[in-house]
Amino acid sequence: MKQNQFHKKVLFLMTLWISTLQLPAQNSILSDSSHSDGSYLILNRWTKDKIYSNYNYPYVSADKNESWYVEQADQAKGYVRFKHQLSGYYMMSILDSTYLAPLGNHPEAANWKLEQTGTYVRIRHVISGLYLNTETGRLKLSKSLPGWLSSHWKLESRSFQWGDENQYALDNRWTREHLSIYGYLYLSKDSVDRWNIINVYDGKGTVKLRHSTGQYLSSARDSMYLSKTDTGSDTQWRMERYGDYFRIANPNTGNYLNNERKGLWSSATVPTWFSNQWSVVRVKK
Repeated sequence: MKQNQFHKKVLFLMTLWISTLQLPAQNSILSDSSHSDGSYLILNRWTKDKIYSNYNYPYVSADKNESWYVEQADQAKGYVRFKHQLSGYYMMSILDSTYLAPLGNHPEAANWKLEQTGTYVRIRHVISGLYLNTETGRLKLSKSLPGWLSSHWKLESRSFQWGDENQYALDNRWTREHLSIYGYLYLSKDSVDRWNIINVYDGKGTVKLRHSTGQYLSSARDSMYLSKTDTGSDTQWRMERYGDYFRIANPNTGNYLNNERKGLWSSATVPTWFSNQWSVVRVKK
């Protein structure tokens, strides 16, 4: 009898141990992004290199710090896509060749699966079943064994603490004008208005831009306006790094704050346009 009870206890403990080995939810694979700009560095465990883009091909380097968004492609199957922050293109693969491109007619080529191994992940291309690795010292997509450290990656959140009470000037890179209010939104070379960048803490880098007068920068489709109250999704923006500058995106429409045409617009842009790049300068109260 005692022997049977002992075996039952051993079996129970083994069941508990095995349950701890189950993969956690997809979000737990990513380092905490609640205080970040919503993007990640993709860091190799073996070489300590990070993935970056050069002429729309992915490479690895210890010196590059280019960010990637990790987007859900098929939540039920756990598929994700890696969107390069600077270019807006996706990391894709066809016939073992890895490159960056818009989704186009073959979005399935941009689907990847994150497989957790300890505190790291292995990144498997869904179609080919091959893994990103640095076994040869360069980034490649090939078969790899689970124990290869060269196929282990860490997705490191790009932390950026705005500080809700801090005030900033938003200056356009192209015209050197400041985002200002004089009864309405406009760009000024003289008036340096102050803005609070308020974190929403949704893990997506969402913020709200509140002017020192208490009004919120808002957008409905392509129209820009000021709101005296927080109107929900219309007042939501995302600050996307672009080198030393930021692109200010409307997460609901995918449009960007710019002055490509005369005036201030929220519209589709190309990342390299200076008209949609802004410097964010903290100003003293």
